[in-house]
Amino acid sequence: MTCNGVDTLTRAVLSDEFSDASGRYFDNDSKSFSAPHPDAADAGKVAKVVAAIDGQIKSALT
Repeated sequence: MTCNGVDTLTRAVLSDEFSDASGRYFDNDSKSFSAPHPDAADAGKVAKVVAAIDGQIKSALT
C-alpha cells in the first residue's frame, strides 16, 4: 500500500503505532519519526511563519 498523507493521518488516529507520539515529528517522506528541520526550533522564524499565515487568513476573511 502506498503511504500518503491521508494514510498517515488515518494511522495516527486509529493505530496504536502513534499512541506515544504526542509532540513528536513524523517525517512522511521517510515514514518514520525523526528530528524536524532546525528552523522549526527557531522561535523567530516560527513567529514569522505564524504571522504570514494569520495575514493570509485575515485577507481571505475580509
